Amino acid sequence: MKKEIQVKSKERYTISEVAQFMRDLADKIESGKLTIVQGEEKIKINLPASVRFQFKAHKKPTKKTTWQNMSIDLKWSEDE
Repeated sequence: MKKEIQVKSKERYTISEVAQFMRDLADKIESGKLTIVQGEEKIKINLPASVRFQFKAHKKPTKKTTWQNMSIDLKWSEDE
């Protein structure tokens, strides 16, 4: 079955704005219910009591600079 991307965002924010977004997201994750608004579309996500959690940080050197990346993944089955 093909992967369906429900929400995707790639914007530039200040560190303060990112921290506030992460705090708000953490509160929603803890409640087990997320509503993500993108444009006029609302995506509702219900989380189970436990999920797989992955945190990654890595560097990618290029000829001009070194890019750094951090990512957080939560993964679960809809059957859980």
